[in-house]
Amino acid sequence: MSNKFKVTVLMLGTLIGFLALNIFASRQRLEEFLPKALAKILFKQPLTVGMMHIDPAIIEYSLTFDDAIDQAANRLNGQVVLKKLHMPIDENTEQSIEDLITHDHCKVIFADSAEYQPAIFKIAPKYPEVKFEYVGGSATLNNVGTFFGDVYKVRYLSGVVAGSMVKQGFIGYVAYEKTAHVLNELNAFTLGVRSVNPKLLVKVIWTHNRYDALKCRVASLKLLDLGAELIAQHVDVIYPSIVAVQRGKYAIGNNADFRQSLHSDLVLTSVTWSWASHFLKSIQAVLNHTWRVQRFFSQLGDADSLAQLAPLSPLVPNKVQQQVQNTRQQLISGTLRLFCGELRDNTGKVRQTSNQCLSEKALEHTDWLVEGVSEIN
Repeated sequence: MSNKFKVTVLMLGTLIGFLALNIFASRQRLEEFLPKALAKILFKQPLTVGMMHIDPAIIEYSLTFDDAIDQAANRLNGQVVLKKLHMPIDENTEQSIEDLITHDHCKVIFADSAEYQPAIFKIAPKYPEVKFEYVGGSATLNNVGTFFGDVYKVRYLSGVVAGSMVKQGFIGYVAYEKTAHVLNELNAFTLGVRSVNPKLLVKVIWTHNRYDALKCRVASLKLLDLGAELIAQHVDVIYPSIVAVQRGKYAIGNNADFRQSLHSDLVLTSVTWSWASHFLKSIQAVLNHTWRVQRFFSQLGDADSLAQLAPLSPLVPNKVQQQVQNTRQQLISGTLRLFCGELRDNTGKVRQTSNQCLSEKALEHTDWLVEGVSEIN
């Protein structure tokens, strides 16, 4: 290569760098001096969207949100930048939320647990231009909404599957703590089980942790050793289903389709979440300046229902599959109403008379288990 050619290349590189620097500087100056509205049009920046995870990113529950927010962002073709953060509930939660706003410049923040609500309610009023949405809550603010799905009906349907497939022994259930929501899901599951198998028992072990792999494994093994023929779960990891499949027993998955994850038909179905359509609509609303506060709640049967029952395993007989489909249609139409009629708790006490249904307020304060559930220490 000749010296003349090298000099030419060097001069050309210098010129390109000088032009790029001046273009960048000119843009900065223009953004400073142009009216803000015009500058936003000329130099539109992607919308930064925050995703707060209560579980570590590798946990199945978190992955359902990650996959969904990624799908939404991909549909928006570069209009969105994502910032994902594992954020446990502790003394640093409020500061971490504020950092998403002041450091990462998030204009929309999604939270995957109602446990974030107290911290969000402290930070949100300070940043009215930022939109917040969190899962499963009922309280809102001027810039804070909620979203959730009719998971109790889906949990009931999974109980119909479980009750139809277990002919002896009992059903094991691994759950993390006795919140009203977790108790309601367990009660719905048990009501589904006993709608098809009235004498079948559901035995639950509490792990007191959403994603502790060892605790979930130990609880599942204990239930199987005691005679469980199927393991269902309300924890955020896949291990109860793994343990059941390894023992040659049935499983009901949670959060995602565990039959696909484990490549095993012993996973009869799963209670799953489909968040992508909601994220896409909410982000588009922010981009279009049409976002509004709402308590979004999708119903079973909606085109974009958030809570869904995964496809049934081929091990589930056609007769049972048809029964599940018929029950689903009854729940959608209202001919079958969940938490209605006489309900007794697991001590035999009547909690509701035959001509009533549990109200939303009553469900928010559930502190009891239905007949047919027993707890194992």
